[in-house]
Amino acid sequence: MLKNFVEHVVKQLVDEKDAVVVTQRQEESKHIIAIRVATIDLGKVIGKEGTTIRALRAIVGIVGEQQGYDVVVEVAQ
Repeated sequence: MLKNFVEHVVKQLVDEKDAVVVTQRQEESKHIIAIRVATIDLGKVIGKEGTTIRALRAIVGIVGEQQGYDVVVEVAQ
């Protein structure tokens, strides 16, 4: 569910929607959601001074907490 949410949000931010790849894996007690986008869209996902990715991480983190697990969102290049 969170993976789909992250994918939807990221696709709304970028120009190269077909280049968006969001994966989810579990390491120990954490769920890790990794985002890959085209190089030209990287700045849009991160945002000025990291504001966009910080906001996305906060939202996903809160929802994860409510469901009883830790979620980490990382931007892979």
